[in-house]
Amino acid sequence: MWRKILSRVVLCTGPLLSLSQCERTPPEPVATASARSRQRCMTPTPEKPPPPVPPGPDPRCPDDPEKPPQVPISKIRFVGAPKAPIVHAETMLTEEHRSRGLMYRREMAEDRGMIFVFDDSQVRSFWMHNTCLPLDMLFVAEDGYITGILENVPTMNDDSRSIPCKARFVVEVNAGFCRKFGIKAGQMLKIEG
Repeated sequence: MWRKILSRVVLCTGPLLSLSQCERTPPEPVATASARSRQRCMTPTPEKPPPPVPPGPDPRCPDDPEKPPQVPISKIRFVGAPKAPIVHAETMLTEEHRSRGLMYRREMAEDRGMIFVFDDSQVRSFWMHNTCLPLDMLFVAEDGYITGILENVPTMNDDSRSIPCKARFVVEVNAGFCRKFGIKAGQMLKIEG
């Protein structure tokens, strides 16, 4: 008789036990650093390089109507790149200086560049109006995260170029610099000065 009662209890409570186990919610996943980085806006650097561009200066380069502005120099350390290069960049802080950029330049040393500093983060567009040297353009978030790179941007061109991610800084270096030193979107850089 006890066996019959016990088997009825097991049969009746068995579905309840399995039902209660199904009602339990699994624990929330913990966000890891790699999971957080996957959520950031980034335009990946393609494995295959873009077509080469003729080296500068462009023979159509116009004469500079005035001297380049005197601006502070920032040191940019590409800490995420395998070869960790350092660039000394002219720092463009005002709208007037940012509008002029690298126009009319006929040469730029390999370890030189320009950084455009903005007051906020948003999608940025750049052109190559009166820019005589082909460039790589790096779009950088406020914390130094490289959100995307436009490589081998051709000279003397008024086409607007951008990536679909917000940037607080844009760094310009000579065309081919990023490939040479292993700089890719998703890496970090550090701005000093």
